[in-house]
Amino acid sequence: MLSEFLYISEAVELPHRPLNMGQILASARRRNGEAGVTGVLIYHQRKFIQLLEGPPEGLAAIYDGYIQSDPRHRRIQVVSQGAIGRRSFGAWSMGYAESSATTSRLPPSLDKVIYQLMSEEAQKGPLSPGVQGLLSLYKQLKPVNH
Repeated sequence: MLSEFLYISEAVELPHRPLNMGQILASARRRNGEAGVTGVLIYHQRKFIQLLEGPPEGLAAIYDGYIQSDPRHRRIQVVSQGAIGRRSFGAWSMGYAESSATTSRLPPSLDKVIYQLMSEEAQKGPLSPGVQGLLSLYKQLKPVNH
């Protein structure tokens, strides 16, 4: 059985310790791999948007053991969670996209990921609630005239 959850949180800059996305990703990829969890992380204007998928016990270990207690973010809001039939990000221990803090335009790499996801998902059947939420958030962040 597989589950997923999608959450949003606000980045926190710690004194004398700037936010280091490389370090965050390296740790997440290692832990996610050990727990059998895959997903994607978006960093946009000091907000984290993350969708994780995997076995329920793996997700619980990541969420309870790391996400909730990580001081680099606050105001964690779970947007969607539940059972899924298959993974949407099975090849990624942690995919990543980041946008500039000075613009709402998201990087072409995220556009490509979303396009591929939408194309693949459209051919395979209905979207899971978490992926629907991710796509909805993406549409809100993406400028109208791209």
